[in-house]
Amino acid sequence: MCSSDLEVSPAGALRHWGIDVGDYKARGARETRERIVRNILESLRFASDPQLVVSLALTDHGTDALVAALVGRAFARGTSFRPAEDEAALAQIEGWIHMPMGALGELGSDPAATPRE
Repeated sequence: MCSSDLEVSPAGALRHWGIDVGDYKARGARETRERIVRNILESLRFASDPQLVVSLALTDHGTDALVAALVGRAFARGTSFRPAEDEAALAQIEGWIHMPMGALGELGSDPAATPRE
């Protein structure tokens, strides 16, 4: 795993944030994905543009991309779980699935936050 790779479990991150994932991966689950996207946007205090919600919820790929971007933001802010010292060597070989630490709403604040070193 190169240092610019970031592995994410979108469903795991959603569960961490207290969002019911239901069957959002299913073909007919657009309403579930729309609920998830609206919940995310509301938690971040972003305006819930209906076209954006539909676009991100059309397939699970759009919803997953939104969640992955937010976990990437958590990583950049230093608020994702990282391997412990005794796990670091194995994580370099096997990879590490980053999970956010804090509340979802915290990722919408401080838009000028600088990435971690």
